[in-house]
Amino acid sequence: MTATTTTTTDTALTVQNLDVYYGESRILRDIEMDIPQGSIVAVMGRNGVGKTTLIKTIMGLLKPRSGVIHLGGENITDWTPDLRARTGLGYVPQGREIFPKLTVLENLQIGLEARTDGLTDIPEGLIYELFPVLAEMKHRAGGNLSGGQQQQLAIARALVGKPDILILDEPTEGIQPSIILDIEKVLLHLKDEGNLTIILVEQYFAFARQIADYFYLMERGTIALHGSAKELSDDSIKQYLTF
Repeated sequence: MTATTTTTTDTALTVQNLDVYYGESRILRDIEMDIPQGSIVAVMGRNGVGKTTLIKTIMGLLKPRSGVIHLGGENITDWTPDLRARTGLGYVPQGREIFPKLTVLENLQIGLEARTDGLTDIPEGLIYELFPVLAEMKHRAGGNLSGGQQQQLAIARALVGKPDILILDEPTEGIQPSIILDIEKVLLHLKDEGNLTIILVEQYFAFARQIADYFYLMERGTIALHGSAKELSDDSIKQYLTF
């Protein structure tokens, strides 16, 4: 299959001919992606194939040697990470990276910095409806939450910024099954409720298979296979996940 490289009104994010190096080591090779608006797209592959490097490049945390990234049809390749955040990219990094000494409420308030509509209060109706446990623990230090609760907090903090695209890097890593189910329900609800696009970097096949509309499978820094959830069989996906 060949990835589409044109930018259209129903395309949330496009990556064209992306090459990324660490020093002189080429990590990503000719990456092409076309992320449909309002979809859940899973980026999968074995450890070390470049998934997190790809996400960090999309977020502006790494600079590509060559290639172009379009957000909603606009070239953002040279934009800073904070400008990308204010223009609609929400990011939940691997490891969550909440502020452990700040309360849940204070962590959520940091998410407001990405908004451009001037809102200064957390949209509690949305956030606490999606994550009731955060309402119960809003005055508790983030570092005192369980790993699963911290993951919910990290997702909620990104949502406070009202992103058009939510990027999640390994959201199920180290999380108990009950909270994985909660996160699955939240992501499906968000997709069903509006035009939020979700890019999911994930190793857990069952989780990705349950919610993703489209898959990109990576191998050795390239896109080895991509297609819709209906087009790709379980076996075709799993061959890029197992050793």
